[in-house]
Amino acid sequence: MSAEAEREDLSDRGTPSRFRGEELKFVGMPIGGIGCGQLYLGGDGRLWLWDVDNRTAPANINDLHFTRPPLPSSPFEHGFAVRVTDGDGERARWLDARGFPEVTFAGRPPAAEIDYADPGEPVRIALNACSPFVPTEIDDSSYPAVFLDYTATNTGTTTAEVEVAGFLANPVCLTSRHTRPLRLRSREFAFDGAAGVQFTAAEGAPENPGRADIVLEDWEKPDYAGWSVTGDAFGSGPVRTLDRPGYQGEAGAFGMRMADSHASAPGDDAGARDRATGSLRSEPFRIERNYLRFRLSGGNYPGTCCLNVVVGGAVVGTATGSFSDRLADRVLYLGPWQGEDAVIEIIDAETGPWGHVGVDQLRLTDHAPAQP
Repeated sequence: MSAEAEREDLSDRGTPSRFRGEELKFVGMPIGGIGCGQLYLGGDGRLWLWDVDNRTAPANINDLHFTRPPLPSSPFEHGFAVRVTDGDGERARWLDARGFPEVTFAGRPPAAEIDYADPGEPVRIALNACSPFVPTEIDDSSYPAVFLDYTATNTGTTTAEVEVAGFLANPVCLTSRHTRPLRLRSREFAFDGAAGVQFTAAEGAPENPGRADIVLEDWEKPDYAGWSVTGDAFGSGPVRTLDRPGYQGEAGAFGMRMADSHASAPGDDAGARDRATGSLRSEPFRIERNYLRFRLSGGNYPGTCCLNVVVGGAVVGTATGSFSDRLADRVLYLGPWQGEDAVIEIIDAETGPWGHVGVDQLRLTDHAPAQP
């Protein structure tokens, strides 16, 4: 190959690969501005991960991005939808794989093209998404913004009216909304030709303060009486803190025992113990105080290695560890559900490093630590 041909080959931008179907499962193109917190564009146009509220992404621990890449998920509800009205009537669907199973993705960071293909739909929808990125211009490339440009093309023979709508749940105080009384707010705004929604939160006021605490569980017993147990991670009963593996260090428990899905799990080494899974589920109890206060340790894996409070089948409060085996004081705000029945779930469904959870002393209280 001649030198000129080599130069042409090196400078050729080529044709971007277009992904579809199962290939979209692990698509996560970084988007959103340099140094603005991680945010991914999924293969079907949904935004995911949302590194906001100072949350630590579990996949950043021990290079798990490479061995167990995360699946698209979001800590709050959001999305886009399209409604088409033409001679065939009115139809609406999600602008993602739920509404368009044949959607395809082509990415060339910091931009991507997503085609919401449907052979039976005369109106074709396409998305061009990008981040602000100007080489050598740090300030211009560091705006916490994502540009989503939807284009509708009518390939039919009749006039069509197309509406694109988006929604976003209030993302403010994602963690602290579970630990204190807050009032979440939103308001419309318009500025310099742009319109949007501003989300805020304000302090609330707990009711009935000052009542005596109610201890739900202190684990000072040899078995899990009052709890339903699944799997083998939690063993046959609360573990004595003195019997935990030495590498876990001091537990920081109030008494002599605690629930610990690592120390109680079968196995001769840390990896084997972390591979064990299981759960504990309490008997129903009445919420009669503003807060659930407890001590928690283990990995930070929301949804799969955590403590949940469930009311009416829905999780109304959840907490995880912080990649530490020393118990830390935690609190969940339950004021809106006072008088209702609830259960506590302690879940260990993680099988990798830090795939365990420890819990000590659960009590209902009106006394919670002040937080900024």
